[in-house]
Amino acid sequence: MKPLTLICLAILFCFLSVNHCKAHDAFYPHHFRDIKAAAKKGKILVITLVVSAGLLVLVSTALVKSGKGKRKDDFTEKIDPAELRAHVIAAAIAGKRQLAKDPEQALNVTLSVYASARGMEWDAGSLSNSPSGTYSIGRDRVTVSITADSSSVEVRAICGNVGASAIAGAEGDSVRSSIFTSRALDAQENT
Repeated sequence: MKPLTLICLAILFCFLSVNHCKAHDAFYPHHFRDIKAAAKKGKILVITLVVSAGLLVLVSTALVKSGKGKRKDDFTEKIDPAELRAHVIAAAIAGKRQLAKDPEQALNVTLSVYASARGMEWDAGSLSNSPSGTYSIGRDRVTVSITADSSSVEVRAICGNVGASAIAGAEGDSVRSSIFTSRALDAQENT
């Protein structure tokens, strides 16, 4: 147990062992005449403070324990660069294949494949009409670029301080990919 919980329990034990209220087997005053007599002695204030402290401990313990659970996007900050690269390559290949079938859906398919590879969901409602753009999936920043002639799809993703890019090009099923630090990409974007 935590020290704060132990202290509160010790205070409650001391209070209950020292103060004896008589009201047919109840340690707290609950009849009007009992409350009137207890109020004169200050017991009502003490009981209220003890109950409030107990509730505070209960609520804070519940909040702390609920915060220890794995948040859905906690894992996006730490990823193996090779794993991120594989997710980006899969998204680029899926986008390139979709270009041949239905160019209008290529961006959505690319982002959906990336999100599912990362264990997240992608909401297609947040798409713009342009064939390129930067999107947030969890904490990842994903940039998708589709060439005007629909010959290639480029996907860049930054996850924490690691990034990866892949281009599924026009030359058959060729894919070029790389791994970089996010600082390198930020420097390129700012120039």
